[in-house]
Amino acid sequence: MHPDAQGLAAQDRWITWAVLVSLLLHTPLFLSSGIWRRGLLDGTAAPPLLVHIEPSELPENTQAEGVPVVVEEHAIPPDEAAPSPAIEPGDLPLETINEDTGDTESSLEGWDAVRPDDLPGQLDSMLAEAGPDSLEQIPRPELEPSSEPVTPADVLGATVAPEEEAFLTRQLAREARELLDSSVLQSHLTFDDHDRRFAAVLTRQPAVDGTAIEHVAVLVTTERRGETMQTSMQMKRLTFSHFTQLVDRWDDSVLLHDDEIAGRFHSNSEIHLTYDHKVAPRLLGKVTTARGILFNDQKGWRPRREIFSGGLETRSGRIRLPDIALPVSEEGEGAPPDSDVHLVRGDTLIVFHANGDYDCVALASRAETRQPLSRDRPTYIIGAPGTELRVRGVVNGNVTVYSPERIVVQDDLTYADGPGEDAAYLGLVSDGNVEIDRAEVTGAGDLVIHAAVYARKRFIVRNAGGPGRATLYIYGSLTAGSLSRTEPRYATRIEFDPRFERTRPPGFPQTDRYEIETWDGRWKVAEAP
Repeated sequence: MHPDAQGLAAQDRWITWAVLVSLLLHTPLFLSSGIWRRGLLDGTAAPPLLVHIEPSELPENTQAEGVPVVVEEHAIPPDEAAPSPAIEPGDLPLETINEDTGDTESSLEGWDAVRPDDLPGQLDSMLAEAGPDSLEQIPRPELEPSSEPVTPADVLGATVAPEEEAFLTRQLAREARELLDSSVLQSHLTFDDHDRRFAAVLTRQPAVDGTAIEHVAVLVTTERRGETMQTSMQMKRLTFSHFTQLVDRWDDSVLLHDDEIAGRFHSNSEIHLTYDHKVAPRLLGKVTTARGILFNDQKGWRPRREIFSGGLETRSGRIRLPDIALPVSEEGEGAPPDSDVHLVRGDTLIVFHANGDYDCVALASRAETRQPLSRDRPTYIIGAPGTELRVRGVVNGNVTVYSPERIVVQDDLTYADGPGEDAAYLGLVSDGNVEIDRAEVTGAGDLVIHAAVYARKRFIVRNAGGPGRATLYIYGSLTAGSLSRTEPRYATRIEFDPRFERTRPPGFPQTDRYEIETWDGRWKVAEAP
């Protein structure tokens, strides 16, 4: 030990004894005044006590061996720490605020590795692992910067209110319909909602072929707190194959009873239903009607939500059925390019085969021809005016059968690879009727149809009152001017083919309605022009 350090140690012992004597003399004073006045015994927090520690002075250029010299100043906090400052919603970017849960997430890329509220815990654990002798070796946490710099155009602002959002989508759907009726592909418009003005640019993107879906690209701008905010979305034009079932005029003598419809269902008129103690309709998707609903001759009681489990919206807009379902002439004019057109001049039976071929059998002469369905382009089988086309078989291709008069289903119509496989699509389109043949033709059991069906006038089940108890399964879509009854011959099960959300059978009819297909609801600060 250094000689001077020995003298300092003796001096420190005298100081220590002096401190102990002082504490003994002043303890009664602390007990009689300080503690009671500070309220430490009644739970009141004491003010912070600052402790300043310095080493004893050593001769110049000397230091006690093995004793680190530390100069620190610590604040001893009261029992409860001061509350953290509140974070206002306006201080956070737009998408960080979840209006349902109140949770927030960082929207700035490159700051996900270390969250600010995690830093104290990370530093404490690093200190504990490092120990007192290795403070200099503690690595400092580094925040990885974003690979793409955040520009003012990427900063998100507040969303519009829900009621403004609903107004905006309704207005844009209306404007898209007006754009469809005109010959232009782009329109600019402005509209007001209370004290806010919106400007929108709609750009129509027609379907590239007879199987594609038409879209409209939309850019909307508005002002918020002196800044120009913008958002973009994509709308799609609805085809009739987007609906699991759509009915224009409801036949008052027809009641939904032992029916299940899995998907979107719309009626331009009042829907008639009934139920009993054993059976009730099951409408599993959202139901919309331009009028309302009416229950007839029901027995017992069932809650409405049991029937309309997908929701019910009345007084919605009508959806007009086009006068000419498939505007293709007998010579094939009007058919999209890169498609095959087969014209049928008389009443014909069409039989599809799993290998991709189909037979056409003339009913008058019984003459039979066989043709292949193209593997890489759509096929249109088109009947001449007054022609009845009868169909059955296994479809392996992309084909639409059209008759201006009548299509009759005589047996199962299914896809070769099963429902939902992209190898096959079938559309049955008629400006007249689509009918299910008599039980003597179809057989007494269930009937299965994989197709999107469009009957401009009526969808008919022949001899529906005949004996038997089977099920008519339709996987795809059914649109009809009106429906005949199906019971007691058939209970019905209609299930939507989800592929029809993104494509359609060749030339399948389209509505004049648009709806939002993609929109994340985010608004960005627009770039300066």
